[in-house]
Amino acid sequence: MKQRRANIFGLGLIGGSLAAALTARGWHVTGNDLHPDTEEEALRLGLVAARGIDADAELSFVATPVSSVADQVRRALETTQGLVTDVGGVKAHIVREITDPRFVAGHPMAGSELVGLAGADASLFEGAVWVLTQFCARCSGRKRTRSRVRRAQCGATRPTGCHCQPSTSSHGSHVDVAGK
Repeated sequence: MKQRRANIFGLGLIGGSLAAALTARGWHVTGNDLHPDTEEEALRLGLVAARGIDADAELSFVATPVSSVADQVRRALETTQGLVTDVGGVKAHIVREITDPRFVAGHPMAGSELVGLAGADASLFEGAVWVLTQFCARCSGRKRTRSRVRRAQCGATRPTGCHCQPSTSSHGSHVDVAGK
């Protein structure tokens, strides 16, 4: 059986946790980050099998700061063959800018108070809802991505509907804690 392949763009807490979850489930994961030392650390920790971009990966996750998501999604679409999704909590500007049907905006409802690879946790997504945007023009891509996210067995539950309301509320607990 052919080994499944994924890219992770951005190796912080969420990207590192995705890499850990996929690697633990037998995927070949290639990771890239703005900081080469972070790539090296992910490789040393066994979170990724390779640095860079795997053009043949069936699925690429963009887990970068929201300000760079659109650029990194475009980069993933230009350099890979498979589907591309992101994990950012803010979607409006991204879905306006990216119209490629291979892109399906997403947001796992998971996180931690930790930051970076030091907080990466393969079980971070267990029981978490993974929200994927739902646009008629993207329905077929959304269904393929939902199926692949589920098959990747990151521990996430069935992805659901429109992202607009959850994106507003998903960070409420973080804001509440930060304000105390």
